[in-house]
Order: sequence, then structure tokens, then C-alpha cells
Amino acid sequence: MPKDLSSRMRAVTRLAIILLIPLVVLSVLLAAGLFMTTAFVVQFSVVNRTSEPILVTPVGSVGRMGHRNPLPIQTDLTVLHMPSRQVGGFLVKHGSSILLRYDMDDINFSELVIEDGTGNTYQLVVNREPTKNRYQAPAKTQFVIDSLADLSPVAPEVHQAYLAAQAPDSSSVLLLAFIVVPWSLLFILLRLQHLLRRRAT
Repeated sequence: MPKDLSSRMRAVTRLAIILLIPLVVLSVLLAAGLFMTTAFVVQFSVVNRTSEPILVTPVGSVGRMGHRNPLPIQTDLTVLHMPSRQVGGFLVKHGSSILLRYDMDDINFSELVIEDGTGNTYQLVVNREPTKNRYQAPAKTQFVIDSLADLSPVAPEVHQAYLAAQAPDSSSVLLLAFIVVPWSLLFILLRLQHLLRRRAT
């Protein structure tokens, strides 16, 4: 490789590394922030004792007005808790249970929407006064569904949150990419810089 071309490539590589450093720092801060959210992650379980499989969608209450939103379910990545792509429609087979984790920061767990095999939906109230004592873990951490007939109809605002929860949440993919991609690019650029230096000597 001609020396002038090699020199230009090393200069471009150095510039790319310098420009990438702020993104690397931001990715570290983001990872640290996700690690700190561990303090706000709580878990609960849903037990299905009905005679059929059910789909479970947890709903939360936000703000003084109690606006209903899908509960921010978390994926456990050992040291980090990332937003889960799935936030609703969790399958719980007959006689089994499911354990879910969510970030309780800025939201109170208020309802569980239960869907049967024919698409009918029912509501289990978790917190009857979700706008009080914000934001705390639920008093109960296990919810047993014995019979769908014992559940109440789904309130309109809760139903809207249930519908919103059926769409995949892509924020986890974006967060993971923002953490991993800058470091991957930095590794590639540092490796390229090392190879260019070796060829120059």
C-alpha cells in the first residue's frame, strides 16, 4: 500500500475513533442507567387454575388521572433489565403459572386482562386505588385465576391499554443496539488502526 494512502487511512481512522468516543460514553451511561433500574424492578406471578389456557396482559395506572398503559414488562439479562418486546398476551396453560417482571417507576400495577381461547376478555382488579401511594410494588405478588366467571368485564380505558399491549415493543432492540454497536465499531476501528500501523513499519 502506498505510504500516502496508508497515512490518509490512519488519519481517517483516528478521526472516526475520536467522533465515536461520545457515543461510546453515552452507551456506558445508558447501560449504567439500565443497571440502576434494577432497584425498581418487581415481579409477580399469575397462576391458571381454570380448565383452559389463558392469555394474560398486565395493565398499569400512570399519573394522578390514572391513565392506563401497558405495564412495562422487563427482560432479565443477568445484570441488566431491558424492556421486553412482549408486554401483553402471555400464554399461561391450564394448571401452570407465569412469572413476570416490570419496572414500577412511574406506574402502578392496576389490572390484569385475561383472554380465553375464543377471544373474550375479562378483568382482574389488582389495585382499586392505583392513583394513591404512587409508585409502589403491588400488595400481592401472586394472582390465582380459578374461574373466568369470577372476573369482571374489562373497563374501556383498560381495554385500550390491552389492545396497545398486543403490538411488539421495539425499544429493547434499539436500546441494545445503542449499547452494543458503538463498542463494536470502536473495536473494528482500533483493530484497523493497529493493522495500518503494522503495515507502515
